[in-house]
Amino acid sequence: MPRYLKLYQGSWDDLVQRLPEIREYRNGSIETTWTISFNEIKRKNPNAAKVLQLLAYLDRQDIWPELLLNGRKGYHIPRWFQDIAKSAIGIHDVFALFLDFSLIRNNRNSASFSIHPVVHGWLCLWSREDREVLLHMAVVAVTSTAAAMEDKTQD
Repeated sequence: MPRYLKLYQGSWDDLVQRLPEIREYRNGSIETTWTISFNEIKRKNPNAAKVLQLLAYLDRQDIWPELLLNGRKGYHIPRWFQDIAKSAIGIHDVFALFLDFSLIRNNRNSASFSIHPVVHGWLCLWSREDREVLLHMAVVAVTSTAAAMEDKTQD
C-alpha cells in the first residue's frame, strides 16, 4: 500500500501542476464561491464537510449513498464517519446538504449523484491534508460494497 500511495501522490502532483488557473470574476473567483459553500457546510455539520472531502476519492460520476453506508463495515473507521453513517438517514441528510449548495447533482433515472469535474478537482485540492484517512475510507467503502454485492449474487 505505501508504494501505491507514493505513485498516487506523484501522479496527482503532476496533474495538479497542469491545471489551468481558475478564472477570476468581478467579486472573486468561482473557487471563492466553493470555499464559502464548503465553510458553510463545515459550520453546519463538520462531519458532512469531511464526507464532502471523501467524495474527492470516489468516482465523481456515480456516487450513491449506499456506497458510503457500506464503508462503516471496515476497520479503523474514523469517528466522524461513524457518526454520519449510523443510518441511511444520516447519509441522505448529508447528500441533501450538498445538493442545497449545488456541489453535487442527482443523476437522472438513478439513485446516484455526480460531481462536476471542476468541483471534483477542487475537492481533491481541499482534501490533501487528510489524504491518507480519506483514501482509506474510499478503499473501505468500495471494497465493502463489492463484497456486499458478491454476497447478494451468491444468495
